[in-house]
Amino acid sequence: MSQPSLALALSSRQVCRQRSGAVYRDEGYAEIKRLFIAKAHRGCGLARQLTVADERDIVAEGIQCARLKMGIYQPEADSLCR
Repeated sequence: MSQPSLALALSSRQVCRQRSGAVYRDEGYAEIKRLFIAKAHRGCGLARQLTVADERDIVAEGIQCARLKMGIYQPEADSLCR
């Protein structure tokens, strides 16, 4: 399987089907809420690349705290942000 590019993930619903978060400037934090990579494209590092890009954007906004919002049965999400 070839590794899709980050640009492809951002522009194609075939690769990254859902991605969301929020920045709360007044409260001084951001939330990373949801990231879903299509099964055919998992295992090649796209989720980590997208998370790193989100973190970089959050810091560029001057926000120093990011919170991961996830369910209790999502060990992949927990390990992604450690």
